[in-house]
Amino acid sequence: VVDVRYPVFTKACTLMNIYLHSDTKHDQKKADLLDKMANHRYPTKFLYAAGDTNVKMEPEDISSGRVSSPTVRKAYKRFLDKMGAKMGLREIHQPYPTRVDGRAWSRIDRVFVAVPKDLQLEDFMDLTVSLPSHPHEPGKGTEHPSDHYQLLLTPSPATISKKARFVIATWLVRLPAFARRVKDRWA
Repeated sequence: VVDVRYPVFTKACTLMNIYLHSDTKHDQKKADLLDKMANHRYPTKFLYAAGDTNVKMEPEDISSGRVSSPTVRKAYKRFLDKMGAKMGLREIHQPYPTRVDGRAWSRIDRVFVAVPKDLQLEDFMDLTVSLPSHPHEPGKGTEHPSDHYQLLLTPSPATISKKARFVIATWLVRLPAFARRVKDRWA
């Protein structure tokens, strides 16, 4: 979801929804797709891309601590490096576990923005990703259509209500592993 209450979102842009398969037997296909996305010629200078990458770069990205294969991690880094050089693409930091399955969670949903290098970057530096309110938690039966939380990309000027920007998911706060990690980081 893109918050369009900010004038920069009135520019022509390319919106890209990303889905990379979660099954590790498809790691080479996942790496090939990342390379194709990096080498593609996009029709606009602005690119907003988001989705379920199923890429776990760091142990903190998943409750099991298991990172993606070296093949996938190298392809993901190539994707970021090539797109960064070509279009100024950057990943918007998104610290939230966005997929939940029972007691397991992962941070595999990612958001990317490319801004033309000739524009003033000040308007784009304060983009944030948050979890908008939703009446049903993911992975909790048929009420919620997905096992993923939605992500909201929002610019951060003072004119936007803080209430719309951040809500800590209840299921996340209740996870014992989350509590341990918070205590470890603050220790």
